[in-house]
Amino acid sequence: MNTGVVTGLLQLINAAVTPVVLISACAALILGINNKHTAIADRLRLFAADLRNSAVSSERKAQIREQVAIFFLRYRLTWISLATLYSSVICFILMILFIILSQKQVTRWDSGVLSLFLIGIALTLCAVASEMFEIRLSIRSLQVELRDV
Repeated sequence: MNTGVVTGLLQLINAAVTPVVLISACAALILGINNKHTAIADRLRLFAADLRNSAVSSERKAQIREQVAIFFLRYRLTWISLATLYSSVICFILMILFIILSQKQVTRWDSGVLSLFLIGIALTLCAVASEMFEIRLSIRSLQVELRDV
């Protein structure tokens, strides 16, 4: 292989590495948030079972109802985080595709690559902000749980 081809291949690999790192970071966030999303859903199911149980006191049922509202909002926020992170991954994958096509002279869409990068980063930021709000709500749900202790 001549030097120009090797240099071109190295530039292509270097250009594609950054989005791959971003995809890996999103995947790590997705894994953690998905686990939390599942745990919140499981907790909601337990709350529903407690509400259906006639042995549970009316005071406890009132407390559970208050927590259900908070937990459902937390569930929706984790869903939003997951959806935006998956959307980020799609942007970063498309970005890799456009980088490769640009390097192969199939298309020249530099502004598209930059746009996909910025959209992916903005979506990731939205996911993190949504998670921060969800964490704040988790404190509120814990306060409701511990109110009578």
